[in-house]
Amino acid sequence: LTVTDNDGLTATSRQSVTVYAPTHDIAVSYMWVSPTYVYVGDTVRGEVGVYNQGTVSETFNVYVFADTNATVIGDEIVIAVFTDVNLSYGSSRYLSFEWRTTDVDPGSYTISAKVLPVAGEVDIADNILVGSTVTVALRPPMAYFNWQPQTPYVGDTVVFNASASYDQD
Repeated sequence: LTVTDNDGLTATSRQSVTVYAPTHDIAVSYMWVSPTYVYVGDTVRGEVGVYNQGTVSETFNVYVFADTNATVIGDEIVIAVFTDVNLSYGSSRYLSFEWRTTDVDPGSYTISAKVLPVAGEVDIADNILVGSTVTVALRPPMAYFNWQPQTPYVGDTVVFNASASYDQD
């Protein structure tokens, strides 16, 4: 910078200024689910944390899904989708979800959360977080019975009735 005063005198100063390119970097940073053992029809609750590690605000979607086989693409069950999540740089947010297992086959499901890369993002290794495994099981049958006579004696014929037993599945 050079300045000149009314008398024609000048002074010069130089300063280097570094201009940085913006960094785009979002991450799935946290996840929990509970309970991890349920019966078909029960509800699993959870929370996923997302973090903006970049230097600019970002808007993105968060996907939570259950998967029985990570090697097969496309068989995931989408549990929750959070659209247009906006985070300023350096901030994080926790998103709660529920998974009702009513129409789910029994088995073990790995719960994961994923964010798709935002424009210009290079570090995508932390865009998915594999969480806990949830086991979904069939309910055991309920066994109820009574007998007659209520006070049997040696030599009496005892009749058992289990007609009140049932299977919830």
